[in-house]
Amino acid sequence: MMSIEDYALDVGKSVEEIEALCEKLGISYEDASTTLSDTDITLLDNQIQDEEDYVVGDKED
Repeated sequence: MMSIEDYALDVGKSVEEIEALCEKLGISYEDASTTLSDTDITLLDNQIQDEEDYVVGDKED
């Protein structure tokens, strides 16, 4: 488990980007110090990977 701020640093995204993903995925938070559960982190990881795959796939066409 880690805070939103730590997670953002870990994946190379801004806190604002991670908060936006939390809202999109229905993950509740108060601020950047909110602790993410292991489930939340898995959901975020999957969403970020899906977005990166989409961008990469788009460029290859």
